[in-house]
Amino acid sequence: MEILGERRTRNIWTFLGLLMVLTVSGDDRVPVKSFQNGSALLSCPCMGIDLEEGVKWQNMERKELVFRFNKTRLHIGDNYTGRVETFLSKNGHDCSLLLTNITVADRGKYRCIFFIEKLYTFHDVTLHVCGTYDISQRVNIPSNGTNVFSCHVKECNKEVEIQWVSKESPLTNSTQTTIYSSDSLDTHTGLYNFTSNLTVKDDSTLDPKCEVKSKKSDMPTSGKYLFYI
Repeated sequence: MEILGERRTRNIWTFLGLLMVLTVSGDDRVPVKSFQNGSALLSCPCMGIDLEEGVKWQNMERKELVFRFNKTRLHIGDNYTGRVETFLSKNGHDCSLLLTNITVADRGKYRCIFFIEKLYTFHDVTLHVCGTYDISQRVNIPSNGTNVFSCHVKECNKEVEIQWVSKESPLTNSTQTTIYSSDSLDTHTGLYNFTSNLTVKDDSTLDPKCEVKSKKSDMPTSGKYLFYI
């Protein structure tokens, strides 16, 4: 009976050990802002990192490796060659990444992955490329003889506005359409949230689409639709 009890104890400790390896620790997404052709520091403090395991950065949007580094080897992903600077070799508890020559395709969520005493740990960072937009547009279910279209945009500053167009012509308030727009600052991300609602009479032949218009003629803009229903 004692031998059986010892075996059960060993099995329990083995199971607990596996749980420790599989435990995930992470923080909220940290927002970082940059511009096309600029650079961005994606911060990742890693005090107590297991240097044998090293650190890995991954682009979570495209499911691709940014770089992997340990005591003996540095491997950089194909899309990041010549654009990555690391700090772990100089500072043993700084797993941050400096990304240069930023493109529109670089925006999105990144993950820094490392181990501390066999504990899987990660930090998430979200990179927003200013002057580029993720446009979310939807149409609500018709009611009272109207259709309500909604458009949402995030941007670094207030020098933009949402413009509704139909067949390449701008829409304004009229007997057929009513537009209400607003904006607010997200203090967590530092980004401005722009919202515009377009109400259209149900018998209208309009096919509205929202676009982003700069209030300054010299400000470059580039947009991408997240969904359009």
